[in-house]
Amino acid sequence: MPIKISIIIATYNAADVLPGCLDSIKAQTYPHLEVIVADGASTDGTQEILKAYESKLNLRWMSEPDKSLGDAWNKALPKAGGDWIYFLGADDRLHCPESMARAAERLVLPAGTLLAYGQVRPVYPNGDSHIYGSPWEEVREKMLLTLTIPHQGTFHSPAFFERVGTFDASLSYSPDYKLILQSLPHAAPFYLGEVVIADSHLEGMTSLRKDRWSNLMEQRRFLRELGYKVEWWERRRFVRYAKALVWHVVAFMAGKETYKSKNRKRRAKMNQPSQSQ
Repeated sequence: MPIKISIIIATYNAADVLPGCLDSIKAQTYPHLEVIVADGASTDGTQEILKAYESKLNLRWMSEPDKSLGDAWNKALPKAGGDWIYFLGADDRLHCPESMARAAERLVLPAGTLLAYGQVRPVYPNGDSHIYGSPWEEVREKMLLTLTIPHQGTFHSPAFFERVGTFDASLSYSPDYKLILQSLPHAAPFYLGEVVIADSHLEGMTSLRKDRWSNLMEQRRFLRELGYKVEWWERRRFVRYAKALVWHVVAFMAGKETYKSKNRKRRAKMNQPSQSQ
């Protein structure tokens, strides 16, 4: 029997990027795919786009308010009927038409494998990109520092969620990171080799950096919750915290200056003498 892959996408007001994501799935040469979209009650035309693609893809979708990205993923999971479950961002793209076919060839794995991953190509607004994803033996030691497994290149077996649980819906930034950490005592991730699964389209660096501090603090909390010793003065962790704190302050000051500027313009407008008719 051919391997069936369930692709889960969470959306919220993603009308400007969702067609590109769905088109990259439609272009796949591998036919044994199903797409499940959990929409967070979008108001920008996302639902109309989903309706238009129902006839183009093996697509099912729902639309209702959700609490977080993890909550949306959790709502989609019971509807997934694939042998492997894969999560794709609404603003991401499958790397090429053969991405799922190449992955499926390598997903014939020993029983008990819970998690398998390949590579992802992060793409920046200026067009720069790199390949992310290396053998587990090379990245496992850094796993407590950052998520060393590319989520857009990762395939979960249904047994993964049966044994490990679902995503923590209370997390704002890294529900995938926490759940993968929780899976490690059960089984090591399996590296599929040098096969690029998706292109991850990143926001501008300033936007990425401004949330880094909050992201790191969230990670610090759940690492401790899972029983890992997290000391901020460890050299590599200290450097990450320091950089994140600097960008947190920069973003705060930039926002404060923008607020002041808007106030100055508003006051200037209010103080302008009214023109006679």
